[in-house]
This record gives sequence, structure tokens and C-alpha cells, in this order.
Amino acid sequence: MNVISVFVMGFLGGVPMEKQEQMHFEGVEKYVNERSNRMKYTVAVDDANQTIKKAWQNASGEKGVPKLFLVDKLGRIVYIGSASEEFLSLLDDVVNEKHSLEELIKAAREKEAKNTVYDRTRPLLHYGNGGHDTAYMYRSLLAKYKGDIKAGRSQFMLGNRKMVQEVGADLSYLYHLAYGDTISNRPGEKINSYGKSWPELILEIGDKTPFEFEYKKPDNRWNYSLIVPEKLSAGSLQEIIQRDMKTYFKYDVNVEIRKMPCWILTATKKAKKSLKAENPGNTYSIRTNDSFVTSIKNARITDLIKMLQRSNRNEPPFIDKTGINNEFDIELKGNLRNFEELKKALQDQGIVLKKGKKPMKVIVVRDSK
Repeated sequence: MNVISVFVMGFLGGVPMEKQEQMHFEGVEKYVNERSNRMKYTVAVDDANQTIKKAWQNASGEKGVPKLFLVDKLGRIVYIGSASEEFLSLLDDVVNEKHSLEELIKAAREKEAKNTVYDRTRPLLHYGNGGHDTAYMYRSLLAKYKGDIKAGRSQFMLGNRKMVQEVGADLSYLYHLAYGDTISNRPGEKINSYGKSWPELILEIGDKTPFEFEYKKPDNRWNYSLIVPEKLSAGSLQEIIQRDMKTYFKYDVNVEIRKMPCWILTATKKAKKSLKAENPGNTYSIRTNDSFVTSIKNARITDLIKMLQRSNRNEPPFIDKTGINNEFDIELKGNLRNFEELKKALQDQGIVLKKGKKPMKVIVVRDSK
């Protein structure tokens, strides 16, 4: 069994930090020297940043000193508190590896339920203040993303649920979450909003910097968590998220219909007649040879739109007005990752892209009045 005693550092107003560190260390050294015959264990001194205090005492929600932390051989904290009879009894079990962490957790929760402590100066349920920290029915939480946990999205639009949780989300994503369509915006999906909803926010605000971010940096990114007492539809969850966004960020937001830019695909009469599949019903396939000739079999216009959208994400939506509803085979020559070459390759086969405009739903963000 190893015993380590850590002296945490208090602060003195008006005394330079370097001087405080020196006084703290000298005070601990004097204390230990005077009791060296009784202190037969390792003694450590916390730094001025209170690294140990923050990592152990603050993180546990405990106040006051001294405070005991009992750690088993697997590095798990099994007890936090004072040198009570409970501690002494548990110490023997831990040393002899007779304890069960699951049983200790169960017993601690039962004890907590019987002896709930409430400090009205601290948030309710935070670190067990007034009850267990999972005892809430409804919770809305926003925190700045620091990059210390992996970013991820909840994809709440996939069905009814009780929780929405976004980690490392930028403001544009959060506003799309709150006001955007609750179905897929990818072309080719059975049910989708592609070409019906504008993919970007319309920012009619003075300062746009809160919406600027880089994926490799935590700036202007957020962690958002919403838990509700019962499963709700995506639309009902959105209403709650909208209220939260208004509370947190203050912007006025409307969903409007505006004519927005798009690419319109049309087909020549010759293309409508000639574009057929040699073996209709076979699996869709696409192959490109070393000469930049791409052979596509059993395609539909939605497959071409998906290819266009994936290769040209900065372009506005591609809208099908070809009138071609059947499967077809097509051969495209050129580097299809180059938008101009792709347009020419399609035009050579009778499929023409022209710029146009189409009414779409847009999310408009304005400064609060």
C-alpha cells in the first residue's frame, strides 16, 4: 500500500505569485520536518496552478481539507471522504482485493438517496447536489468546444428520440439543426429535400465572425446537449432547439422562400431517344480507365446528379429537367473532377447544364432588433 499526501496551495491577496509559491513550499517543509517521526509516507506539494486540487478535489465536487482518496490496484477511485470507520473497513478490503466496485457504487447511491445534501449556492444535481446527477427530466446545455473530445453529430432527424447531442458543431450547423428540413438533403435518397432547400444560411448580420470556423481548430464551435422527458418527433425537438438558439445567441431567424441559383439539367431530343441501358435491371456501375474515359452502366439521372454534387460541392444544387426516367448507359470523356470538363463531357452526350433560378426554402439569420 502506498500513501501520498498532497498539500494544496491557498492564495494570499497582494502577495506576488512567485513569493506565495516559495512561502507555501517552505511552510510545508517546516510542517513535515516537525512531524517527520510520524509522517512515514510520501509528501507532495501542489503547484501554483492548483493542478492536483483541480484534477482531484474540484473534479470530485468535494470541499474542505483534509480529503481522502482511496485508489485500488486497478487505478479506480473507490472512496472519497474522511478517515471514518467506513474508510478503515473498506481499506482492508481494498488492500486484500476483496472489494467490488459495482457494489460500492450501488451502496453509495443508496446512501445518497437517503442522505441527500443540497447547497443552494451550487447548481441543482451538479455533482449530486440535491440528488443524483441523472435525476433530471429535462436538460438543455451549451458549452464551448475545446477540441479535447471527438466531434460528432446525433443525426436526430432519423427518428423520434429523447436526446439531441452535438459535439464540436459550428453555428451554421446548429441553425440548420434548428430550422432545416428533418429529412435528408442528399440527392437520390427515397425522400429528400435536395434542390428544395438552400444548403447555406443567408446571413443578414453586421458581424459574421461567429459563423467562421476551421475544422482543425476549436474556435467558434460548440457542444450542445438536449434531453427531454419523452420521445418527440423531429419537428417538436426543433421547436425546443429554436428556443434554445434564440436564448443562447439572440439572432432573429426566419425560414423564407426565395429564388436561388441552381444548375438545370436538360436533354436534347436525340439524347432522350439514344440514352438507353443495354441490360436494364442490372446493377449500377462506374469505371474510369487511364485515358480518363468513364463508362457508366445502368445509371439514372439521379446518379449523375449525385456525381455532380459530390465533385462540385461549392456549386448550387443540380435540378433535373431532362425528362429521362429510364436507366441508361453513358460514356464520359475527360477529368470528371474538373467541373468544366464534366459539363463538356455531358454536353457531348446531349445533357446540357444551364444556370437558372428556382424557389427554395432558405434560413435567414438577422441581428436581433
